[in-house]
Amino acid sequence: MVFLITTSRRPTRRTRSFCKDLERVLPNAVRVNRGKMSLIDVALRALEYNADRIILVSVFKGNPGRIRFFSVSRGSFVEIPPIINILGVKLLREFRDSKMIRASSLVILPIGEEADLLEFSSSLADALKAKVLSSPNINDFSTDTAFLRVEHGRRSLYNLAFVDKFNVPIGPLIRVKSIRFKFRGLLEETRFVEN
Repeated sequence: MVFLITTSRRPTRRTRSFCKDLERVLPNAVRVNRGKMSLIDVALRALEYNADRIILVSVFKGNPGRIRFFSVSRGSFVEIPPIINILGVKLLREFRDSKMIRASSLVILPIGEEADLLEFSSSLADALKAKVLSSPNINDFSTDTAFLRVEHGRRSLYNLAFVDKFNVPIGPLIRVKSIRFKFRGLLEETRFVEN
């Protein structure tokens, strides 16, 4: 499994940095500059890299504003849930104590038992082809395993934090404004002109 990470057209420097952070922390991820490519062109590029997932980061007011996921194969190109609307991000370089690793695996770690949090964690795990573990034994994992902590935020719906097994930040912190599980079909979506 390979992730292709790209942006909407004309990304800002901060959005490009965010995508670089994602590329390091997601196993088998490759980042591609969007340029003038349409979504179909992005799907064809993903197939060249043998990627079966596309992560598209859109810009809002100069910052990463939305994350969308697509499943791609030789016969199909389909948007999959969730759509994540971003309230704000903290880049890896903005943490006082952090480390940079190239993750070999990803585990979704819900912090809490609320039904909505578990549903979101499960949907995120499907999009990222990861396992959900509520209370893992950290000794079972290597030092290059990325844990994506999913928890309710004080001023955001959820906080998504990429950490290592010792809870040290290894990727961006994403403050989630809202999520959607249902959306327009791909045929309608590809007719839109993106900014």
